[in-house]
Amino acid sequence: MRRFIGQFVHPGFGLWAAALLALFWGFAGTARADLHDLTRLGGFKKIYLLPAPNEPEIDVYVMLPVGEAQATGPEGLAHYLEHLVASSADQAHGSGLRARSHNAWTSPFWTTYWNRAPLAQMDDMLRYATALFQPPDLSDAFMRSERDIVAREFDLRVADTPSASFAKAAYRHLYGAHGYGRAVVGTSDSIARLTPADALAFHARHYTPHEAFLLIFGPITPEEATPLLARHLANLPQNAGPQPPQHQPLPPAPKAGLQMHLPALTRDQVLVLGHAPAPPNMPRRTLVYAMILLESILNSAQPGSLAKPLYYDDFVVSEISIALQLLPGGQIAFQLGFSPDGDMPTAQATMRVQQLLQDLAQNGLPDATVQSQRSILQTNSRIAQQANARFALQVAMNSLQNLGEALDANDHHMALHRPSTADLNALVRALFTSPSIITATATKDIP
Repeated sequence: MRRFIGQFVHPGFGLWAAALLALFWGFAGTARADLHDLTRLGGFKKIYLLPAPNEPEIDVYVMLPVGEAQATGPEGLAHYLEHLVASSADQAHGSGLRARSHNAWTSPFWTTYWNRAPLAQMDDMLRYATALFQPPDLSDAFMRSERDIVAREFDLRVADTPSASFAKAAYRHLYGAHGYGRAVVGTSDSIARLTPADALAFHARHYTPHEAFLLIFGPITPEEATPLLARHLANLPQNAGPQPPQHQPLPPAPKAGLQMHLPALTRDQVLVLGHAPAPPNMPRRTLVYAMILLESILNSAQPGSLAKPLYYDDFVVSEISIALQLLPGGQIAFQLGFSPDGDMPTAQATMRVQQLLQDLAQNGLPDATVQSQRSILQTNSRIAQQANARFALQVAMNSLQNLGEALDANDHHMALHRPSTADLNALVRALFTSPSIITATATKDIP
């Protein structure tokens, strides 16, 4: 199963604009999908349908705003539960897998279950979607054996990957015992201490359809989908309804950065991590699209970016990327990662990066850069919208996670108009003058 082995930044979890374009270029064919809100059918917080008549199969996503950040006890609990829930919902134990593609993945804040099959398998996929909210019906022996599979996944994806170990340590340094500092996959020690009882208790506390989103994509109309959905939604468990989310206050940032020695690294790595409150009085949709624009600008080669002076002009770094994430508590988190270029000393490169962040906070972004990058994103959005229906699917999924409602591709395109240059510069100032910033450095040589 696909996993988020980092914390906030992982392919599929950040860099929204890049992910949308990658999705577009990764699929052939032309299609257009219109978004239908079927929430009136009840059961889930939101239900959306994206009809795509040219697609050969149906995709069904169940997205829960539940992840490792909400867990307590040994780390990796949300991920372990995801394994158990997927196995139980699919009735894989003792009967074999169904004739469809399926997967699941976990992040600090979300768990998503996915199925894809021909239209004839729609009933089976909707049974799966409703079964996710029933307590996992598996033997104790099976649940303990599944923990061994999670441990092997850790060994394959994290244990021998120094960059993953570095990212985990950096987030732990910034967030300490707070849920945001927990490792999604866990550690070799924590996985060994996970118990079926802990997983079942986590499921009982957090797996409620009233807080989950159901998203269907493929060759089916609202008229065809409605009776199918109504029949299966009747099987959803009834409970008292959603509880208001509890957001634990973030701890103060440590006064010192983090220094690590990782001989297995091929080159030194630096992470600048931090978070900041959102600029006051900025509407959520404006904020989300300001983040999309800002992230795109900072990763571009345009004036005012980070990559242009550090990578394209002065050869300070050989790799650089920045990703922004809207946290459940309303703060904006950012991660800036880079490696020094050639013989550039790590300390010197780090000082140059830090100075550039301060300069950006003081001087802001050029309006010409903001308008140019906005035009690029809008053009690419229109091309992708016309060329492939899966672009609309990714827009819907990302807007659900960031806004709590799905946008269609036209909404996405128009929302790129929302943030002004002043909005982006307010966001820049909030981020890069925040007191909650640390710098973590991993070197392959002992300092």
